Amino acid sequence: RLRNHAMELNGEFELGGVGLDEAWRFLGDLKRITPCLPNLVDWGAIDDRSVRARFKANIGVIPSLEYLSRVTADVVIRVERLDRDNNAIEYSFDGKAAGIRYSGKIRLAVMPMAENSTKVSWRAEVDLGRLAPLLSRFVNLDEVVGGIVRDVVDSIKKCAR
Repeated sequence: RLRNHAMELNGEFELGGVGLDEAWRFLGDLKRITPCLPNLVDWGAIDDRSVRARFKANIGVIPSLEYLSRVTADVVIRVERLDRDNNAIEYSFDGKAAGIRYSGKIRLAVMPMAENSTKVSWRAEVDLGRLAPLLSRFVNLDEVVGGIVRDVVDSIKKCAR
């Protein structure tokens, strides 16, 4: 839900056929996750816990804002916390799209399920900054961001196998 310029989203997914140890190694390694993300144009490691990436903006078709379909979004993603004892991973991200800054945090709870399967519960807080009022005049932000999240989750599930 959009509050001011911030959105909170949450959900869960299963990594079938991926045991807890492998899920943990994969989800804690941005160099393995980043190439899997949808609409990725370019990326590079900054250090062991940070990457810089560029994505093609995918906000749908807005005839009056057609130029936004060609915009790229630059972002720095960091692993802020790897807490194996509490099955928690936390990422932060800061970026810029169409000259406007955005940021957020993503928290994962990585839990074992049945044999060789892992459940990932996630919560994301995204501050869209001035992008929120601009885009919300033309699109349903819940739908657009929800679609992006579904694409990211699907990509992560495919890559983790």
